Amino acid sequence: KRKNDKQRPHFDVHSDAIKAIWGIALLVLFFLSILSFAGMAGAGGRTFSQASGNFLGFGKFAIPLVLLVASFILFTSYKRNSYIPLLFGGFLFLSGLLGMFQILSPQGSRLGGYWGYLTALPVQNIFSKTAASFVLLGLIAAAVIVAFNIKIGQIVARRREKNEELANGAKSVGEKPEF
Repeated sequence: KRKNDKQRPHFDVHSDAIKAIWGIALLVLFFLSILSFAGMAGAGGRTFSQASGNFLGFGKFAIPLVLLVASFILFTSYKRNSYIPLLFGGFLFLSGLLGMFQILSPQGSRLGGYWGYLTALPVQNIFSKTAASFVLLGLIAAAVIVAFNIKIGQIVARRREKNEELANGAKSVGEKPEF
């Protein structure tokens, strides 16, 4: 059914256009974060750099990477609503990364910032430093799977098919041709 003009929204933008706008916004934030960390973004950039350093520690340098990857995902995603997995994956990725920075930092320092400290603290209270590192690496891997919507089963099946094709090709090379 077609809606009459009174029922149509006044601002009707396709969901792909909205994703592209968000992708552009994240790309602009990517460049602003780099300029901020380089001291080339004015007073706002200095404030952002200092605040992100306090909150994220050394992990503040992951911000441009996360923004760039999120922008890329929005530009290349065919899924209609990729926002929630992207946000959740980004949250998990930063949590795992900052927790790793905190675990690897010298005693008393906060390379992971407050976020890394709060992420690493419960994991380190339960496990050794080495085991906690594996837990946080698992969190980072899960974040990548969620953010990129990776289907591990499909990857394994494709790899198995390729191996079988290679094995069958090797068998046929070793056979004598018939004339």
